[in-house]
Amino acid sequence: MKKYIIKYITILLVTLLLVSVVQAQVTYNKKMWIKVGSLQSYFSAFGAERAWNANAGIYEGLQWPAYYSKTDNFVIDRNWIVSKDFTNENGIDMDYKGVYFSSDFSPNYLYPISLKQTAKFLPPTILVDGINVTKKYEIDELHDINSPFDRIITNVVNTSMGVTVTRTIYAFSQQYHDNYFIYEYTYENTGNIDDDEEIELPGQTINEMYSGFMPRYATSREGGYTIAGAMTWGKLQWVSHMGNNYPNGNDSLRCFWSWVGQDGNVSFDNIGGPDLDDKGRLSCPQFAGMVSLHCDGSPTDTVNDDLTKHRIIGWHAGDTYPGISNNNASGMRDLWEMLEGTDLYTGSEIPMDNGISAPGPGKNDLPQDNPGNDGGGAAGFLTYGPYTLNFGEKVKIVQAEGVSGLSREKAREVGNNWFYDENLVLPDGSDASNNVQYKNAWVYTGKDSILQTYSRAKKNYESGYSIPLPPQPPTEFVVSSGGDKISLDWNPSPSETNPNFGGYIVYRATSSVDSVFHQIYECGVGTENPTISNQYVDMTPIRGISYYYYISAFSDGSDNNAGNLNPKGRLKSNRAYTQTTQPAYLRREEGKGFNDTRIVPNPYNIKAKEMQFGEGLDKDKIMFYNIPGYCKIQIFSERGDLIKTLNHTDGSGDHRWNLISKDRQIVVSGIYVAYIEVTKDSPNFNKGESTFKKIIVIR
Repeated sequence: MKKYIIKYITILLVTLLLVSVVQAQVTYNKKMWIKVGSLQSYFSAFGAERAWNANAGIYEGLQWPAYYSKTDNFVIDRNWIVSKDFTNENGIDMDYKGVYFSSDFSPNYLYPISLKQTAKFLPPTILVDGINVTKKYEIDELHDINSPFDRIITNVVNTSMGVTVTRTIYAFSQQYHDNYFIYEYTYENTGNIDDDEEIELPGQTINEMYSGFMPRYATSREGGYTIAGAMTWGKLQWVSHMGNNYPNGNDSLRCFWSWVGQDGNVSFDNIGGPDLDDKGRLSCPQFAGMVSLHCDGSPTDTVNDDLTKHRIIGWHAGDTYPGISNNNASGMRDLWEMLEGTDLYTGSEIPMDNGISAPGPGKNDLPQDNPGNDGGGAAGFLTYGPYTLNFGEKVKIVQAEGVSGLSREKAREVGNNWFYDENLVLPDGSDASNNVQYKNAWVYTGKDSILQTYSRAKKNYESGYSIPLPPQPPTEFVVSSGGDKISLDWNPSPSETNPNFGGYIVYRATSSVDSVFHQIYECGVGTENPTISNQYVDMTPIRGISYYYYISAFSDGSDNNAGNLNPKGRLKSNRAYTQTTQPAYLRREEGKGFNDTRIVPNPYNIKAKEMQFGEGLDKDKIMFYNIPGYCKIQIFSERGDLIKTLNHTDGSGDHRWNLISKDRQIVVSGIYVAYIEVTKDSPNFNKGESTFKKIIVIR
């Protein structure tokens, strides 16, 4: 018996010893979303992102504006580090050693150690008619409430080079800084080539190391549905840059930006992605890209930005890049030369030392000359280095990634004017000679917008992240549908006690959460309602229409008068925190009897838009009016097949049906029968009462 106890204790001790030497680690394909601000995206444990969502069959990420569907602008990050004269853990000398940050190569090259997200405060609770629609956030813990960062993601990855990469991602919700992320990368020579604490390469020096970033954008996925489907993986992307003249030139930013150009197979000018099925609304006015903010000179020179170590070495066409799998020697050499910049990797790199003079990689860089001649699109390319890291040394680089362009409202306005060939006023106030000139001039203001984004990111970083902070949103936002009104109630913002607190603004959208929100109420400093309130009653809704809301707390602007880091004036808590995704409706009392029950519209005709309840989700909606407050509505086909069951339990006389069957299919043209049965006694109905109503659908 004793020997078995000794054996058990021995096994236990060995197990504990093994556990103690394994670092905390995560699966390489774990990802985490940042969902604050107008730019929202996810980040992967292996240190770079691949946007393909196999379950949904789409590329997702870098959503801007994030409040609308299909506004993803991202395909894949291609990030590398590479060095010279490397000796691996088996004592084999290698002329070059490279690491590609990709899920395709994990875990041969990458060993994710951690991925966690912190927030400065817990998200508000949002309730619509008792339904909890609070945003889902992946938050591990909270950080300082006075921090400028609304979200911080920390990602640590060990590599087969023995360089540990710590990527820290900062996100902001202040309205002038909410459309970019700042990335701080620290490269430390730890000698750890895997996921345990053992140091396999003690004392090794990393020689002439470069890091490189080559993201592929697709601006935007929505545009892929209106121009060309292949756009969703980056086709037709054009790239421009500035800053290659550093340190001798006058460029103040080292950056590139990417946007969608002309498709040679499209019969009309598709710049901006006008949606011909939506009165020309521009579906891809986004400009996306990266800007370099800081680059250490060496492990001992970490304060000043070393301009000689930044490079924008060109644009990369297609998906070709050096193959380094299985430590391919020639691929490692090509990778080093590509990131170093003297050899632009013939066949995939085209030098752009002076930028693109006009949008597009066609002949002579002119869009009218063989427009969009590169079917694979193009990608910008930033590299940093070289660095020599002795064992235990580290260096840091900082860059920002952002998306900007025309707002949703402006994209609709410009697209509609282009479509109807009217109100063709250029950005400078003059009249355009034709609708194409008008449209494109507005789309190309996206260049100014993305450069402004880069400038704000740079100022934010150089100030030590000292941007003025907006107030916090209310801790709870409750929307309640009523018989003749929709009531909005909110808990006070934790910032209400601050001396510079201003008040609240309420915004509303109709028919669809994807539609434009308009301000409908404000209270507090400088408003028509100077007394701060925590309630608003919306008396203007129309019966049968869907309504969506959000509320922002605002400052009085006294803490934002300098105007150095963003425009002066009041600051608002971000829309992302409180926007509802569940519709509220004007609801009336239950009917007096089944004779009052109505179905509207009936017949339902898809072409009779004037008889419908709007666009988006409401375009296929019918309403049951004056029904019992508690009832079950079963929809049958003419031959008696059950199509859908609706359980009405809120006590009102209204219920909606979006013409979707129980199998999630849109119902076809035909005659349907609604069987309505009372499920609970009420003042005007007794449990068990029932009736039949006919519904006609025309598609």
